[in-house]
Amino acid sequence: SEAIGSVYGDDAAKTFLDGKSMWRDHIEFFVAYTTALAKKDKAGQTKAVNDLKGYIEAFSGFLADATGLPQEALRKGIAEHVDQLKAQLDTYAAGDYDAAYDNERMAYDHMAMTGDTLAGGIVEQSPDKYASGNVAQSASDLRATLGKLMGEHALLAQFATQKGLKAEPDFPAIGAALDANSVELSEAIGSVYGDDAAKTFLD
Repeated sequence: SEAIGSVYGDDAAKTFLDGKSMWRDHIEFFVAYTTALAKKDKAGQTKAVNDLKGYIEAFSGFLADATGLPQEALRKGIAEHVDQLKAQLDTYAAGDYDAAYDNERMAYDHMAMTGDTLAGGIVEQSPDKYASGNVAQSASDLRATLGKLMGEHALLAQFATQKGLKAEPDFPAIGAALDANSVELSEAIGSVYGDDAAKTFLD
C-alpha cells in the first residue's frame, strides 16, 4: 500500500489496503475459504469464492482507474491469480502435494508478472518521473528475474526446512519445487556466463 501511495497518494494507499473487497479483505476471504475447506463446509467455501469474485471486480477496477490499464486485462490476470491460489489449497487439502507446489510456483511467478504490468502502466503515465531508459532492457529483465527467483528460493527453502523438521508428508514435493527453482536460477546465470557457469552454479 505504501508503494501504491508513493505514486498515487495517501487516499489511494488507504483504498488499496482497506477498501471494501480490496487487499486486506481478499486475505480474509482466502482464510475463510481455507477454514471452510478444512471443515468440509461447502456453503462456506461457496461464500468465500463469491467474496473473492467481488475482490476481482473491485481490485481490477481500482487498478484500472489508477494506472489507465484496461480493466478486462487486469480482471483476467487477477482472476488467474485467485484460481492459482485456490487450486493450491484444493490440491494440498487432497494430499496432492506435487500439484500444490506446482501451483504455488505458478502463483509466485504470476505475481511478478503482475508487478511488471503495473510498473509498465505507471511508467507510461509519468515517463519523465519514473522511466530510466527502457524498462524492458536486458539488465532490468535480469535483475527482475534474479530478484524473483532469489525471493522464491528464500521462501521455498524456509518452508522445506520446516517441513523436514516435522517430517511432514509434503516434504519431498516441496524439495522438488526448491530444486526446480535452483535449476531456473542456474539458467539465469547461464544466460550471462554460459553453460559451464550454470553447471558449476548448480552442481
